[in-house]
Amino acid sequence: MKSRLLILAIALVLAFALITAVALEGAEVGVLRTRGGDAPDGIRYTRVWYAEDGARLWIESADHARPFLEDLRREPRIVLEHDGALRAYVAEVQPNPQGHQQIRRLLAEKYGWRDLWVGLLTDTSGSLGIVLTPPARSPTPPRAH
Repeated sequence: MKSRLLILAIALVLAFALITAVALEGAEVGVLRTRGGDAPDGIRYTRVWYAEDGARLWIESADHARPFLEDLRREPRIVLEHDGALRAYVAEVQPNPQGHQQIRRLLAEKYGWRDLWVGLLTDTSGSLGIVLTPPARSPTPPRAH
């Protein structure tokens, strides 16, 4: 009886881990490049979900203390690697509650059950929506030296 319970517990833990991995990485994920961080090249690489809204993209900061958020507040010219390409943007944190409501709606529409699953694991009730707008002219994107 104990061995069956142990096998069941292990199976549940593995299923939880697998579902979480598929939810986080099984859909479109971008890599945000901001100036900051401890890397020798001075660039912080952050994996993010993103959603399209016309020519703009939206990303989310689950809370106000995310390191990439501090980076883009200092230097809003960023690069997002998505769909196999590097693209320059200017980032602007949107005021709440409108920014929060918009990013939650866009991510729920795009990621569906994945967004619901991650919402069970992470508190996004105070998240910030960040709009990424293509620059009027191409800035020098953050790159490794």
